[in-house]
Amino acid sequence: QEFIEFEPPINGEWVAGESGTLVFNPAKKLEVGKYYALKIASDDRVITSEFLVDEDPQVLSVFPARDVEAPESSDITIVFSRPMVPLTSLQMGEDFDVPVTIVPETPGTFKWISTRTLQFQPDTELIRAQTYVVKVDEGFVSLDGVLVPSFSHTFTTRQLRYRGANIHRTGDTHFDDP
Repeated sequence: QEFIEFEPPINGEWVAGESGTLVFNPAKKLEVGKYYALKIASDDRVITSEFLVDEDPQVLSVFPARDVEAPESSDITIVFSRPMVPLTSLQMGEDFDVPVTIVPETPGTFKWISTRTLQFQPDTELIRAQTYVVKVDEGFVSLDGVLVPSFSHTFTTRQLRYRGANIHRTGDTHFDDP
């Protein structure tokens, strides 16, 4: 560790990591958007590298939105702030586990539609007049290995509305049709 330095300097401590690695824990959170240079110098060689401090991954938005009534034909889309899967994963099938819970339980398929966007495509339509809860559970990890904080989102599908008594020959009262 005496051969390693940061420019600008960063205060912190070095700790032993797994498999003989050395891990640096900064004393305070690094400033997002700032570049740092890392220099490792030995008697015969100098290795340098730069890095940009990026924000921690998080859920940016979920669709359908919270404040609108969603059509039953909606897919559920989760947008993350950082890449979650490599580009090559977009070409693969949809048979994988993601730590996302949808209540009420809804059969369907998760599919990455970009490196930052996960979509749930229900097998059938969503239930009408239902409040859905979409929860990104603990254990979701970005492409670069950083945990995404758990996140919860609710939305509602279209509500049934009483249009008034439309008495037909059968004497039935009807609700809105889609």
